Amino acid sequence: MPPYSRRRSLRPHSRVSLPSVTRFRTLDTWLQRLSALAQVGLALFTIATIYTTVIPLYQKAVLDEAIAKKEIELKTATAALETKYIKLRQFAVRDYVQFTVPGCVGMLRKIPENADEPIPPDTTLTLNIKQCIVSAESTIRSLSELRQEDRTFFREQLVLLGDRLAQRQRDAKISVASARLDVNDANIDQLAAKRVFESRLSRVLERMATPQQLAEAKRRSATAELEYERTDTYRKQVSDEMFGLLKLNWPESKQ
Repeated sequence: MPPYSRRRSLRPHSRVSLPSVTRFRTLDTWLQRLSALAQVGLALFTIATIYTTVIPLYQKAVLDEAIAKKEIELKTATAALETKYIKLRQFAVRDYVQFTVPGCVGMLRKIPENADEPIPPDTTLTLNIKQCIVSAESTIRSLSELRQEDRTFFREQLVLLGDRLAQRQRDAKISVASARLDVNDANIDQLAAKRVFESRLSRVLERMATPQQLAEAKRRSATAELEYERTDTYRKQVSDEMFGLLKLNWPESKQ
C-alpha cells in the first residue's frame, strides 16, 4: 500500500493582502472621527436650537407675565385715581352751588350802614338769572381742576338750567304781579295775620283809623304776604334746581 499522502484542498487558501487591511483600518478610523464630529455637530445644533427658540420663548413668557402684573397694577391705580377724581368733582360742584345760590336768588343784599338809608330793593325777580349762574362758573377755582370734557359738559348743563330758570322767573313775575287780584275775602285774614308786625300795628291803630283805611291796610298786608310767598316759592325752585346739579349723570370718562 502506498504510503499515506496528504491530500491537498482543491480550494486555494484565502489570503488578505496587507494593503487591503490598511485601507479597512483607515476607513474605520475615519468613520469613528466622523461619528465624533457628528456628535459634536448635534450638540452644537442642540445648543443653537435652545438659544434661538427655547430661551426667547421663556423670556417672552416672563415678559408677558411681568406685563400682565403691571397691567393689573395700572388698572388698580387708575380705578383709585378715578374714585378720587369723582370725589373732587363732587366737591367742586358743591362749592359752585353753595356759592351761587344765595346770589342768584336775591338773598345777598347790602345792608345800609346808615339807618336813614333805604334797604335796597329785592332783586330776586329782576336779576338775569341765566347770566348769574353761567358767569359764576368761571369764578369757582375748584371747577378749574376738572377735566376739559367734564367742564364743557357742566357749562352746557348750566346753559340749559339757565333757560329753565329764566322761564320760571318769568312765570313768577306774572304770578307776583297778579297777587293783589288773587287776594279775596276767603284768604285775606289768613294772609294778613302772617304779617305779624303789621297785624299788631293795625290792632293798635284800630281806634285811630276808619274801617275803610283798616280794610285797605289789611289788603296791602295780605297782598305783600302773597307776593312774598310766591317769590319765596320761586327761590325754592331755583335752589332745588341748582342743588340738582349734585346729581348730574356725568358722561363716561375717555381717559
